[in-house]
Amino acid sequence: MFGFLNRFSLNSVGTAEAINEAVKETADMSIKWHPDQFLPNLKYMGIGMLCIFIVIGVIILSIFLVNFCVNRFSKDGKAKKVKKEKNTDENGQNNG
Repeated sequence: MFGFLNRFSLNSVGTAEAINEAVKETADMSIKWHPDQFLPNLKYMGIGMLCIFIVIGVIILSIFLVNFCVNRFSKDGKAKKVKKEKNTDENGQNNG
């Protein structure tokens, strides 16, 4: 793709001319647009989306497994639950 870079060095005389010539040559090698190839490529897009779905599922399942193991094998053998303390004043009203 960048084979034209081997034809000149930046320290040589006439570098601008060499770059212009290389750009003109590579302008012909542009990306071709083939809209008729959209449907055959849907197969590859579907396979890619399925693989992403599988990887996300494996990550979620591993997080559940680690969370289960940490809670299951804690020092006291019980799952730790965090309780929120309510801020109440002397009248029993919630302050937030």
